[in-house]
Amino acid sequence: MIGSIPSIGPLRDPGRLYKTEYILGYIDDPLLRETVEGILTRVEHANRFAKAVVLGNNGQFGWAIYHE
Repeated sequence: MIGSIPSIGPLRDPGRLYKTEYILGYIDDPLLRETVEGILTRVEHANRFAKAVVLGNNGQFGWAIYHE
């Protein structure tokens, strides 16, 4: 449906340019790659921890949660 609207194409093009520029910078800059990979690793560890906590207690948290 969006592809049939002729005025939406130019609005998507700047986003593609920014994404392409970021990807090329990511490929070229080792410090940027290291930073992004470090953040992704931390997020993955946090997700694994949360999954282990939830699955380890039959899906129940082991402490009181107060609702306001």
